[in-house]
Amino acid sequence: MFLVIPLVRAVFRRQVTGRDLLLMGLLGQIAFSLYFWLQYTVVQKTNASISSILVVGLIPVVTAFLAQFFGEARQTCITPS
Repeated sequence: MFLVIPLVRAVFRRQVTGRDLLLMGLLGQIAFSLYFWLQYTVVQKTNASISSILVVGLIPVVTAFLAQFFGEARQTCITPS
């Protein structure tokens, strides 16, 4: 609810299109439903500590993979000098 005012302001200033709103809603639904489905499935198969590591700990890895897959970022290897 905190972000409703800035969102409405951006819509009125035409900074956010209807397509953007649709994508935000779709991605929000997918993200939450996928997250909780994965969490509950892993909890059924293992204990809570392993579940938290698998579900919460892998979010940055999956995000980096998807960003590379969709061409938003390029993975580079940082080597110590």
